[in-house]
Amino acid sequence: MDYGQRLDKAWLVTGDFNTFLKMEEKIGHPGIDVTPCGDLSNCCLVTGLEDIFSIGPVHIWCNNRGLEEWMRVKLDRAMGNKYSFEDFESAFVCVGEPLISDHSPLLIHLRKYASPSKKSFKFLNAWADHPLFLDVVRGEWSRIVTGSPMFQVWQRLKSLRVPLKQLHKRDFSGLSERISMAKEALITVK
Repeated sequence: MDYGQRLDKAWLVTGDFNTFLKMEEKIGHPGIDVTPCGDLSNCCLVTGLEDIFSIGPVHIWCNNRGLEEWMRVKLDRAMGNKYSFEDFESAFVCVGEPLISDHSPLLIHLRKYASPSKKSFKFLNAWADHPLFLDVVRGEWSRIVTGSPMFQVWQRLKSLRVPLKQLHKRDFSGLSERISMAKEALITVK
């Protein structure tokens, strides 16, 4: 079953996955043979799951052994798919200190986007030909945004909304009236 094609709702997945995705998610004793799990990586690829932006330590689990075998690994994580990043655009995870376990608790903060009265944003191809278009895009795209790659793209696209609306209002709004006025001016000149 291809879950990635059928996940049309927000998914949030959290827990102890008992493995990690990337080598930089493990620090400590190099002699202990621990490698990232391809199964988890494939699952994330198929379902579109990505880590939710987190605050706190990255290496959440510790084996609590002596210096010779000490190791910290990101085994616990909170992930979402593209719909969860759309619905909960300001979601983040606070990583706490381990209390009675060798794992750190994760506290997920969700803020649902609730503004049904806003009109949807529509891109006009004519904007791409405007001499200031690339400058507007570069200006917004160069902003520093932290979080998962999907969250970064989402935030940058969202931040383009206001400057593109301003560009539209200044140079593209009221085109019908402008064309009528230009036609009248042309007739007057003839």
